[in-house]
Amino acid sequence: MWISKLNMGIALLLFSSLGWTASVEISPAIASALAHTERPEKDKIRDHGAKTAEVLSFFKVEPGMAVMDIMSSGGYTTEALSWVVGEKGTVISHNDNMSSNNTEDEYASRFGNYDRLLNVSPVYGYLNDLEMGKVPLDRIVMINVFHNMFLGEYSAFAELYGKTDVPRVLKKFHSSLKPGGLLGVVDYHTFEQDTLSSTYILQRLPKRLAIEYIEQAGFELVGTLTSLESTKDDMSKPIYKIEEQHLNRYGLLFKKSSRDAQGHAGSPK
Repeated sequence: MWISKLNMGIALLLFSSLGWTASVEISPAIASALAHTERPEKDKIRDHGAKTAEVLSFFKVEPGMAVMDIMSSGGYTTEALSWVVGEKGTVISHNDNMSSNNTEDEYASRFGNYDRLLNVSPVYGYLNDLEMGKVPLDRIVMINVFHNMFLGEYSAFAELYGKTDVPRVLKKFHSSLKPGGLLGVVDYHTFEQDTLSSTYILQRLPKRLAIEYIEQAGFELVGTLTSLESTKDDMSKPIYKIEEQHLNRYGLLFKKSSRDAQGHAGSPK
């Protein structure tokens, strides 16, 4: 019996040293920011299913930080980040043709009033051509969107949105972060034996591929959030056919590594 307990203790110590976690303690600063009276009520309702307080706490977002929200769509996460980083922080809110499709009105309602959310700087453009700016970032977040970067592998999407050079874009993210900066990712589980074809059919991304691509860009995996997982998700179906609160998701946290990013060759398949 003592052997099994010892082994379990070693495993828990290993997971702790790697930063792996099933859930996180909600940051008081994040909880306070998300409860701000000026946040839309519909956002506060959405927070519960999206577990926004937990995700942003896992990403270690703090007041005063510079954060970039990739493919921010209608701006739900951007607005949440804006309240968290506060007046001394900044949020760069990125969109392109794909992520802004059918969400322009929502985005305009959030950021069209120039007396509101003054710490948000919208940027627009394909990721391949995106200028990251000269100010080093503390955090880059990709919430429910990393799979979108692979849709250009399929001709129908490539014609509409172009093909993203994922390894090069990830290396660009790596270069734009401060030393020790973090890249936070949330995406949708699929069967681990699946290939990139699942991104086209199901709009999901196998976790192993997400990790492999990002590590090849020079990042080090330092945390895994498993509390976003759900047993009520039918992973054989596209995400838009599943209720949001039932979607099976994973969270990953990567640290900018001092080692050089690996070359383009040998990209995961």
